[in-house]
Amino acid sequence: ADAGPGFAVHESSRGAAFGDLDNDGDIDVVIVNLDAVPTLLRNDGGNNRNWISVELRDSGANDRAVGAAVWLSSGGGFRQHRVVRAGTGYLSQDDMRLHFGLGASRLVERLEVRWPDGNRTSYRNLPANVFVQIDRLTGVKLAQTP
Repeated sequence: ADAGPGFAVHESSRGAAFGDLDNDGDIDVVIVNLDAVPTLLRNDGGNNRNWISVELRDSGANDRAVGAAVWLSSGGGFRQHRVVRAGTGYLSQDDMRLHFGLGASRLVERLEVRWPDGNRTSYRNLPANVFVQIDRLTGVKLAQTP
């Protein structure tokens, strides 16, 4: 009961999609229920640590950069890895933006992208708590949270 009404729903569920639905820096969940409305589990108050969200854009038919891999270094050697995926679950699709938790670190020391064709680009000293759009042709665009 303390976790909220979303955890009290009794349905036959078929899929779940994860992403930052309200653009506040934390991951929310939508659960697909059979013959019923979806269940929304909104993570309010879960973003009290630092984070960065990365959206990749490419040219051509694969403009969402499906298959691209990102490595992120922050906090004096802390390293994370994510891959842009499509069709992430049964009857569901996760947010295609890549979310990285940074803990107490307020800076991404290095972010490296391996594009689907194998080429690589890297960026240094990106701030925390922003949405980053990386376009392969035009570079980095930062957006603060709304």
